[in-house]
Amino acid sequence: SSTIASGPIVTLTNGTGNPISTKYFVTTTYFGCTTSDSVVVTVNPMPVSNAGADISFCSGGSASIGTPPAIGYTYSWTPIDGLSSNPVADPSITLTNTNNSVQQGDYIVTTTVFNCSTSDTVRVTVNPIPSAFFNPPLGQCSDNNSFSFSGNGIFLPTAVFSWGFGANATPQSASVQNPISVSFSTSGPQSVTFIIAQFGCTSALFTDTVKVYAMPLISYSLNVTSGCQPLNVTFTDNSISAPPSSYLWEFGDGIASTSQNPVYQYLSN
Repeated sequence: SSTIASGPIVTLTNGTGNPISTKYFVTTTYFGCTTSDSVVVTVNPMPVSNAGADISFCSGGSASIGTPPAIGYTYSWTPIDGLSSNPVADPSITLTNTNNSVQQGDYIVTTTVFNCSTSDTVRVTVNPIPSAFFNPPLGQCSDNNSFSFSGNGIFLPTAVFSWGFGANATPQSASVQNPISVSFSTSGPQSVTFIIAQFGCTSALFTDTVKVYAMPLISYSLNVTSGCQPLNVTFTDNSISAPPSSYLWEFGDGIASTSQNPVYQYLSN
């Protein structure tokens, strides 16, 4: 700050990456008598801290933070939750998010060289993984069947949905939460899949079946077709149908039966 002061202030910078030493001399004169002395001032370089770019990953995932180490630098991170190692320049971080919300945290690296330190911050975002399920609708007959589905689970408003109904369905897929008017061209159990995704995180595949019942093919036989009254007729069911089946016989005279193989007595023509 001054070349003639007894205690000048020296301000120095160092942009080389290595210590720079400068010797300063002082000469003191008193009543014509002169003495000299010197001092060495060493200016250490400031380290460059780099915590890396902000990162995000799904719950249970991992990523690297920081940058490759520089020779002579020491590193210290805070906090240390989820870090693979500390102190290192570029640890990996593994975190779990058990809440149905996005979680964020700042990790700070402090870099030191020649007793000089600087800091930098990286933001870590951990996205939750959604879960998906649905309750299969009640079974329907194959003729004119039309199913509606309701997607359930744990997810955020930004979630996207993916349904798979198979090759026998119209439509074969859907991307809405609650698809309607889904029909199947064949009878039998139909496999349906459901997935939810958000922020690049995908739920486990949920699979269930809906039942499409084949239309029964009605056939029956009689033990007699004519005779004297009273005429006892045994009706035998030969229909092709899947159990459980129900039956309704009408005998032409206002009388009916719900037995599978009824016996009916005709008393008049």
